[in-house]
Amino acid sequence: MNFAIVSAYCANTFRRLRDEEEGLALTEYLLLLGLMVGGVIAAVGAFGGALSSGWTDWGGWAGATISDPWADNFTDPGTTAPTGTTAGGGT
Repeated sequence: MNFAIVSAYCANTFRRLRDEEEGLALTEYLLLLGLMVGGVIAAVGAFGGALSSGWTDWGGWAGATISDPWADNFTDPGTTAPTGTTAGGGT
């Protein structure tokens, strides 16, 4: 191929890409998304250990503080309830 043809083609392509405005908003949003994802990855890398220990501590607190609402009131059907009545509700 001739160098002049390739050079003109490249210059024309560059000019079209420079002047074209379609897709610029998408490109900007993708760049912002990439920056945000990079920031999240950096934050998790920097604070991951502290987040993990904090989450574990919170889980232990929640498990110790918040009890199962059914644990104290549940009896198997057919067994005697703690108040002396049957589990079916009879007296």
